[in-house]
Amino acid sequence: MLKFKKAVNFIFECEFKVAAALSLFFIIGMVFGAFYSCKMSLSSDMAGSLITDDVLSLSLKNIILLTVVFLMGYTVIGAPVICFAIIYSGVSCGMFLGIFTGFYGFRGCVVAAACFYLFYLINLTSLVFVSFSSLRLSLALYNVFKNNTRYVSPGVYSKPHIVKFSAFAVLTLFSCVYYVYIARGLALILI
Repeated sequence: MLKFKKAVNFIFECEFKVAAALSLFFIIGMVFGAFYSCKMSLSSDMAGSLITDDVLSLSLKNIILLTVVFLMGYTVIGAPVICFAIIYSGVSCGMFLGIFTGFYGFRGCVVAAACFYLFYLINLTSLVFVSFSSLRLSLALYNVFKNNTRYVSPGVYSKPHIVKFSAFAVLTLFSCVYYVYIARGLALILI
């Protein structure tokens, strides 16, 4: 039991201030996406196509985004790209909720919040924790290059990064299955 608790603490290790800042980037993107979707002309095809993704395309989209954030940890200039990826994820979430709410009204807002909240919460959590790990690795590499240190064992920084990415990639895949088979079905029934 102690090893499991230690593993969970290791995977979810993150500083509150950094997690709050990364979540703020997501919220800024979400607000921008919601306002942008209000300016678009809505159609029933557009609103219906929002919830017809299959598991493969949705998983691919989310895993590619998580992989980009993961790989940016191995670059010295990864921090701005990581922040941009979080904002992009927030914009897509905001556009989804804005279009869904704009077409279906208040009932659509309630249904979207009830059905899709867990999906976006899991994806945001995965993105924040992998981003934190990537930022820490990227900043450590930057400090190595800045201080002209000749030798750094990549295993010190990359092993925890790989473990966290793997755990959150599995969690993201679970959220995609939830989205397609449970949340989408509930939304179609309730709308």
